[in-house]
Amino acid sequence: MGKIIYFPPTYPDEDFRSIVHRYYLRSTKTYALSKIELLGNSVPERIIYPQNLARMSLDLGVTEDFVDHIIENHSFFPIIRPFLTKEKQADTQEGMRVNSSRNQLNSRSLYSFISTEGRYCPDCMIEDYNQYRVVYLHRLHQFSFLSQCLIHGCDLISRCNTCGESLIKKNGKEMLHDLYCPFCNQDVIENRVLNKRQVDQALLNDINTLLNEKGLDIESIHLKLMICIGIRGFIHFRGDFIYKKKLMLEFIEFYGERYLLELGILTEELLSEKNITRLFDKRYMGSFIIVYILMMRFLSGSVKSFLNSQESYSIKIPFGVGPWPCLNPICAHYNELVITNIRRKAHEWVTGRFTCSHCGLIYTRKTKPNEEENSGYSIETWGFLFIQKVIEYFEMGMTLEQIGEKLYSNRTTVRKYLRPYMGRRRKHKYPRGIEEEKVLEIGFFEAAVAAEDKVTTCKETILEAIKTLGNDATRPKIRKYNMHRYDWLMKREREWMEQHLPPRKPISTAINWETKDDEMYQELKQAITKVYSENPRERISGMVIFRELSKAKYQLYYAYRSNLPRSRGLLESKIETEDAYALRTVSRVIEWFKQSRYKNPSLKLVQNRFPLYKKCSKEVQDWVIKEIERQTR
Repeated sequence: MGKIIYFPPTYPDEDFRSIVHRYYLRSTKTYALSKIELLGNSVPERIIYPQNLARMSLDLGVTEDFVDHIIENHSFFPIIRPFLTKEKQADTQEGMRVNSSRNQLNSRSLYSFISTEGRYCPDCMIEDYNQYRVVYLHRLHQFSFLSQCLIHGCDLISRCNTCGESLIKKNGKEMLHDLYCPFCNQDVIENRVLNKRQVDQALLNDINTLLNEKGLDIESIHLKLMICIGIRGFIHFRGDFIYKKKLMLEFIEFYGERYLLELGILTEELLSEKNITRLFDKRYMGSFIIVYILMMRFLSGSVKSFLNSQESYSIKIPFGVGPWPCLNPICAHYNELVITNIRRKAHEWVTGRFTCSHCGLIYTRKTKPNEEENSGYSIETWGFLFIQKVIEYFEMGMTLEQIGEKLYSNRTTVRKYLRPYMGRRRKHKYPRGIEEEKVLEIGFFEAAVAAEDKVTTCKETILEAIKTLGNDATRPKIRKYNMHRYDWLMKREREWMEQHLPPRKPISTAINWETKDDEMYQELKQAITKVYSENPRERISGMVIFRELSKAKYQLYYAYRSNLPRSRGLLESKIETEDAYALRTVSRVIEWFKQSRYKNPSLKLVQNRFPLYKKCSKEVQDWVIKEIERQTR
C-alpha cells in the first residue's frame, strides 16, 4: 500500500477537479501537498485532466477498472475522443494513467472547449446538496459552448452575486462545497435573478451519445461526414471540392443565428475564410466540437442517427469502366466492345474521348454527372483505316460520291480527308503491318484533317453567330457567342474573319468632356442619393456607388476621371470614411446587444461583434463604447 489511504466518493458527472478539491478538504495537509499526495510529483498548478491514475489505483489497492471509471465519467476525454486519431487517443490516455517526461496532456485541442471559469447550475446545486449534502462541479457545465444547464434550462453562474469573486480559483484550491461563497460566506443563489429557458433535450441527448461512444476516432467521424455531405449534394461530382460555404449557409439557416449565438457560435466567424477552410480539415476538427455535434444533427437528425447510419456514397464513373464499342462501319470490329482507351475530362459536363486501336477511330460523348449517358456522339477523326481506304479508292479512280457510299460516309467527309493528299499519287497500298514511314504519312494526314476539321468547325460557329444575332451583330457580341473559337480564328484566319465580321465602329475623336462631365455628375448624384437612402451594410465606396450605373460609365470614369473634375469632386466627397461608416452602422450592433443576454459587454465582445471598432479613430471608439453601455445598461 502507498500513501493514499482514502479516496472521496464520486458523484454523477463530477469534474475530476472537484474530486481533488474534496480530497484536500478531508486532508490535514496544505492544498499543494495534498495534490502531490494524490497525484504524485510534477503536478501542474492548474489541473484539468486526471494524472498518474495508475499509481493512485496501486496505492488504493483497486483494480484497473478504477482508472477507466475516472477517465470515462470524470474527465473531458470522452467528448474530445471522437476528434482524435487512435494514436492520439492512446497517447492522451497514457498521459492520464502515468507520469512521464513527456507532457501528453499539453495539446491545445484538449482544452479549447473548456470554460476558463468554473460554472454551476443553481438548480443542480440545490439538488446535489439535498441529495449528497455537497455541492460539486459538474463536467457538463464546463463546456464553453454552453451558457445554460441542459437539464434545468438555468443560466450557469461562475461568480458570487455579493462579492463578485469567481466561485473557483484557477488552481482549484477554492471551490464550492456547499451553497455559500468560499470568500464572503453569502448564499450564492440568494437575491439572484435566475433566468430559465426551455430545456434543450436534443442537444443533451447528442452530447450524452458522444460521451458514451468509445470506439470512435477522427477517421471514422470524418469518413461518415464526407459520406453524408456527399449524398446531400455538397461535394462536386469530381470529388475534389466541397461546397463549404453553401453547406454552412444552409446549416445557419437550419438552426437560426439566435440559437447558434446561445451556443457561442458567431455566424460571421463561422463563415470567415480561415474557419471555413479549417472546418473539414481533420487537424482542426477538435476546435469545432459543438459545430460538429450540430452538423451531425443537421445531416442525420441526431448524433445517434449519424453514428448508426449505414449510408454509402459513391460517384458513378461516367461512361462506365468499358470496354466500349467501335462505331466505324468499315472496321473489322464494328459494334464490338474492343475500345479500352478512354480519356475523361470533367467540367460542368463530362466528356469521354474513345479511341479504337484497330482502325484509329476517335469519337467523343458527353454526359452530365449522375445522369444517364447521352447516346449521341461526335466523330473527332475516322482514323488511319478510313484514310487508307479513301486514298486507295481515290487511286482506283472512284468519284467522291462512290467512295463515300463505299465507306458509309458522304462526299464532304471524303473530300475533307483527301484534301492533304490532292496532287499526289500513292505507289503502294498500306498493308496491315505499316512501316514507320507510312505511320508518319498517316500521322500527317490525321494532323492535317484534325486542323482542317477545327478551321471548318470554328468558321461555321462564327457564321452561325452572325446569322443568329442578325442586325444586332457586333464584334463583341459575336466573340461572346464562342470566345475560344473567335480568338482561335483571329490568330490563324484573320483575313477570313475581316471579310465576314461586321465593320468596326468608328471611334469619335471629338469628345465634349464638359458635356460628359455634366452628364456623369447628374447620374452620380442620383446614384449617391439612392445608395445612402438604402443604408447598405458595407462601407459606401466608389465601387458601391458605381454599381447603380452601367459598367460603361464605370470604365469611362476611371479611364478619364482627370477630364471629369465635377464628377470626381462629387464622388470623392461622398465616399464614406471608416469613422462615418462605423457611426452609420453601430446602431445595428447596439440593437443586437440589447436583444442578447449580454449586459455591459466587454471590450473583446464589442470588437468581435463590431470589427470596424479597431479601424476607427480613438474619439469614435470611445463614443461607441459609451453608447453601447448606455443603451444596454
